[in-house]
Amino acid sequence: MKARTRIRLGRIALALAALVISGVVVSGSGSSTNYELDQETNPTVAQDAWSPNHRLIGAIPGSPSGEIGISAQYRMHFDDLTPTSFLPDDLIPPVITVAPTVTYISSTVALIEWQTDEPSDGTVEFGLTPAFGTTASHSGFATLHQVHITTGLAPSTFYFFKARSTDPYANGPTWSALLDFTTTGTPDTTGPVVTPTVTFLATTVAKVDFVIDEMSQTVLNHGPTIAMGTTETDPTWLIARSRTFTGVTAGSTYYYSLDATDPSGNTTVGAVTGINMPADVAITTTLLPNGKVKKNYLETLMATGGVGALTFSLASGTLPPGLILAANGEISGKATKAGTYLFVVQVDDSGTPVSTTTANLQITIAKDGGGDDGGCTSGEQNGIWMLLAAIAAMALALRRRFSQAS
Repeated sequence: MKARTRIRLGRIALALAALVISGVVVSGSGSSTNYELDQETNPTVAQDAWSPNHRLIGAIPGSPSGEIGISAQYRMHFDDLTPTSFLPDDLIPPVITVAPTVTYISSTVALIEWQTDEPSDGTVEFGLTPAFGTTASHSGFATLHQVHITTGLAPSTFYFFKARSTDPYANGPTWSALLDFTTTGTPDTTGPVVTPTVTFLATTVAKVDFVIDEMSQTVLNHGPTIAMGTTETDPTWLIARSRTFTGVTAGSTYYYSLDATDPSGNTTVGAVTGINMPADVAITTTLLPNGKVKKNYLETLMATGGVGALTFSLASGTLPPGLILAANGEISGKATKAGTYLFVVQVDDSGTPVSTTTANLQITIAKDGGGDDGGCTSGEQNGIWMLLAAIAAMALALRRRFSQAS
């Protein structure tokens, strides 16, 4: 393999920008017709060496003809530019880690996809025989290779094909196994079907998962109004796309649409859809009933909004002794001491980030006049005496009626 030298032009440009040649400042991006970087014959640091084994050559200062020569009037200092390590040349061809598959096929169009372990180019050779005869490629270097074949195919025809990749250092090509596909008899004239699913991750975060029924390139539009305003184009051919919208106002409506185009050029324009974001959590319980010492107490706090399960907790203050607050908002138990108790409850949702709020509440516990659960209050005692008096009066009236009858 031919030795290659790589010069870090960004750092060279910094050095050139500060270089003074006989009182003249040389500046620029590291490219000029009057100077260039020249490697010495025998660099001492591998094939990636750079100065002190390189020198700057350029126009001889003061020469009106702009002669190219080595100047004794200036030099470059590399004290701050010498790297601490050198990357060795890549001598290994790419490896195909996922074999080629035909991810889309119609009467005259095919899409072939494979993966490699390092960025490399991608070419598909195909034809009616294993001799092939026709090629199609994608541009640039990538690890995911998608070759879109739009010419050279006929309907209802069997084709052989192979895929190959070569890395940027000219290692390769690495070939796939011999594969084949058959085109369909009729063209594809139907646009993709897109199915979105919305998941709320928080009151300010929504995730939309798009499932597409065929390989497509997509354009996502979104924004806080029906006009949206933001466009995100993905040239990758895919059958699923996800987008998480963050920082959306809780309780507001956020809008999106997804356009999808299949390899045959059929486009489905997505409808503008609104996402109604959940409101932040709010505690709706404002008053709690009072209780009595040694009496059962049971009350459930209520809250609205938020995402997922809500969790209540005591933020500050004190509940009446004997009462507890459960995570579901239930306050229960038997109070053991009379008094008025002030406290602050907090509720958190299950979102990320969490929506949270607090509320100030109080419970008054009265003394129990009966002393125990079996005792009666003064009101209860008065009611009993009145009932007994009524029974006695009725008995007396009946006795008198019987006496008169006899």
